[in-house]
Order: sequence, then structure tokens, then C-alpha cells
Amino acid sequence: YIADADGRIVHEIPLQMPYPGMVHDFAVSDSPIIVPFFPLLTDLDVVKAGGPYYQCHPDQKSFYAVVPRPGNAGQVRWFDRLAVSAGHMMNAVTEGDTVHLDLCLYEGNCFDFFPSNDGSPFKPAPPLLTRMSFNPGNGQWAMRRLLGSPCEMPKIDDRWMGKPYRYGFVICRPPGAVAGTVGMGAIGCFDHRSGALSSWSPGPDSGVQEPVFVPRGPAAAEGDGYLLVLVNRLSQLRSDLAILDAQKLEDGPVALVRLPTRVRSTFHGMWVPADALASGQYSV
Repeated sequence: YIADADGRIVHEIPLQMPYPGMVHDFAVSDSPIIVPFFPLLTDLDVVKAGGPYYQCHPDQKSFYAVVPRPGNAGQVRWFDRLAVSAGHMMNAVTEGDTVHLDLCLYEGNCFDFFPSNDGSPFKPAPPLLTRMSFNPGNGQWAMRRLLGSPCEMPKIDDRWMGKPYRYGFVICRPPGAVAGTVGMGAIGCFDHRSGALSSWSPGPDSGVQEPVFVPRGPAAAEGDGYLLVLVNRLSQLRSDLAILDAQKLEDGPVALVRLPTRVRSTFHGMWVPADALASGQYSV
């Protein structure tokens, strides 16, 4: 569906799904939309028998619909590959006839609480920042790893959504992390131009939640602003709100709001400026 600034649906394209599978996220470029379908499938007979709503089917492929915007169902181009999965997309950008999808990709099942349909045990697979490239014209596609260490909950400067961009923000492993410590307990800034990852860790017995980017001002350059990060103080059963300079993560918080209570783990959020609250419309 495509909605206008007033929330009215102005266009829709029906998709014939390859199977009754999970669609957890999708990505919007400046032209097409990419909708991934991963082999976490719903079997009504299993559900009626009291089984899980989703089961991983490692024998099935993953599919990717490249949807023109605007367009029609006949113009959708489909790509497939072996079973992988992902929860979250970082961004999508076009380059000539190719559209790139950057996502945190798992070489297997990303949800350990959804069992395999064949009873096989769960096989952990780390989420690795990956670029998938699709050419709807000639049907070719490619994939390359962008970052070798695990990361998740990707965010960007939303003003660059669907556009060529440089910076991505993630939760990640702290430098020097060892087995037995909090997994992805740091906040990272990945530079697509240099391939470098800078990060900040809140210290022992602490974890971080998804970062939210706030531009320094309306005319600020890409990535020039702040990250709002909820920090879980696990041994103290409470939380902090860390405010970080997005370009100087390693310097630590510019401010730290010490909350007297624990904020439960949350999934996703975004910064809404005051004018959007007043007008009821948000644009980037």
C-alpha cells in the first residue's frame, strides 16, 4: 500500500506470496520496495493442534519481491536463494539498474523460539550486516558481507532513508568481548565508506537497546546528531537513558539520565520533532 501525506491509500499492489510465511520487515528505496519472505511458515493444521504459529522450514528457499513504486503486480520481480532469515533492514538504495538491500542476515533461523518443522535442533547463527543486490532487468543478484562481527537493530539517519547513505547505527559486540559476557552489549556506528565500526559500551552487567537517531538540526549533515539509547543496568534492575554524540560514540554519553525504574526491553522507536507533534505529520 502507498499512502499520501493525509494517510489516504492512493495505490496498492497485490503480491502472491510463495508460501504462508513471516514478513517481519521490508525496505524502501527511492524507487522500488524490497519485501523479503523467509521460510518461517504457518501450518494451520499444526496451529489447530496447539502447535507453534511459525515453524522454520530449512528445506525451503527465501524469496525477495522487488516491487516498483508505483507499479502493478505484473511488474514485480522475484528473486530466491537458500534458507536464510532476518529480522531487520538497515536501508535500501538504487544504483543504476540495481537495488541494494542492507540487512542483518542470519544464515539460518533468526528466532530460537520457533522450532524447525522436522524436529531438528536450533542452530545458532549470528546476525551479520550484509548487502544483497538485485537487478530486476536481467535477473542477476549478488551478496556480500559488510561487517564481520554480529550486529542487530539497525537504524540510520531517517532523512537518508532510500538514498545513498554513509552511516548505520546498530547494537553490537563490544571490542574485546569474551564468551560469557553480555552478547551485543554495545552501540556501534558503521561507516559504509571506510568499513570502520566505532562503538560505545555501557560497562559490566549492562546491556543496550535499539538506538534512536536525532538530527542536530534541520540542516545537519547525514549522521550529525545524537543517539538516544536505553541502557539496561541488569544487576541493579533499573535503566538509564544515554545520549551519545553519533559521530563520537567512543567518547561516551554527553548526558546520562538515571531512571529510578526498569524499562522493559523494547523493539523499535523513532524521533518525532516538536513540529510533527503539533501538526500530526512527520516528514524527512
